[in-house]
Amino acid sequence: MNKIRTGLALLVMVSAVVTHYGCIQKKEFKVKRIAHAGGGIEKKTYTNSYDALNYNIKKGFTYFELDFSFTEDERLVCLHDWTHSFKRSFGFSTENKVTLTEFKKLVQEKSKFEKCTLDGLSLWLQENPSAYIVTDVKEDNYKALQIIAAAIKKSTNRVIPQIYDPNNFKKIKKLGYKQIIWTLYRYQGDDTSVLDWVKTFKHPFAVTMPKQRAVTSLPLRLQEKGIATYVHTVNSNQEKKNFFNKHHISEIYTDFLAQ
Repeated sequence: MNKIRTGLALLVMVSAVVTHYGCIQKKEFKVKRIAHAGGGIEKKTYTNSYDALNYNIKKGFTYFELDFSFTEDERLVCLHDWTHSFKRSFGFSTENKVTLTEFKKLVQEKSKFEKCTLDGLSLWLQENPSAYIVTDVKEDNYKALQIIAAAIKKSTNRVIPQIYDPNNFKKIKKLGYKQIIWTLYRYQGDDTSVLDWVKTFKHPFAVTMPKQRAVTSLPLRLQEKGIATYVHTVNSNQEKKNFFNKHHISEIYTDFLAQ
């Protein structure tokens, strides 16, 4: 009789543990490799283009980070910035932003690759149901994420916002996005501050960081708390292995390393 009771007690305990970890599993961030700026194409980076998206989804990527900038008429296009990136894309410098119509004309006439616009990206996502977008918006991130949420079908599942200021986590979570990545490249706080902030975040979320921060003890300390981490941007297989094996990074942002 005692053996039966002991067996039943163990069964209840195992069931409770399975249930507990099942709940945790549902909250975990889906860690996938992220194609930086749409991924590289023809040895080029930062194209933020449909060409890159189409090329890299065939290579096996499903998560694509894209840069978004506001045009002069407050529309979102996939461009890193209006200075260096604009010149790299179109071959000349501009002192001012251009309108969406002007941007599309420049893409058609001056760019080798067809850079994305928000409306076009919405259609591309419908045509590629396995794909997810990770946003990088340097100017008025919250406003951009509001616009993206309205423009992209099922955006709260298909789009993963990056945030720069941890104070904005709850505000952006309220927009309905299921997953969020906190990127540390603008954050000036120390590791203790990072660890204090993540205690206040609601799962699922992840933390991404530049290489110089990824070689510290921070990734391991986050891993010990069950938090996924990324490092950007990694294009060497040896470097990738080092970050995984020595520095406890979960995954990478990369231009070229699909595997």
